[in-house]
Amino acid sequence: MKILLLIHTIIELAIGVILLVVPQLLMPVLETAGDGEAIAFSLARGAGFAALSVALLSGLMMMRPINGDLRFVGAGTLAAFHLGLTITFLLNVFAGLSSLPIVVLHGVLTLIFLVIFLWNVRR
Repeated sequence: MKILLLIHTIIELAIGVILLVVPQLLMPVLETAGDGEAIAFSLARGAGFAALSVALLSGLMMMRPINGDLRFVGAGTLAAFHLGLTITFLLNVFAGLSSLPIVVLHGVLTLIFLVIFLWNVRR
C-alpha cells in the first residue's frame, strides 16, 4: 500500500504544481479559451490546489503509521475524489475535452481506493 501511496503522492504533487504554474500543459484547451480565459485559468488553478490537497492526504497516509481510522477516512476521501474526476472526465470525453485513458486511470484509482475503504469498513 505504501508504494501505491508514494506513486499517487508524486503524481498528484506534479499535476498540482503544473496546474498552478502552467495549466495549459495539461489542458491545451486553455490556449484557445478566448473570452473565458481568466475563468478557465482560475478553475485550472483551483484544480491544482485540489490535486495538492490530495497529494498531502496521500503523503500523510504514507508517512504516518496507518491505523484503521486513517486508512478508512483517507481511502474513502481518495475514492470519492477520483470518482468525481472519473465522472467529470467521462462527461468531458463526450464534449471532446478529455481523453478516455484519463477516465480509465481515475476509474481504476476509484476502484483501488474503494476496495481499501470497504476492506477497512469490515474490520
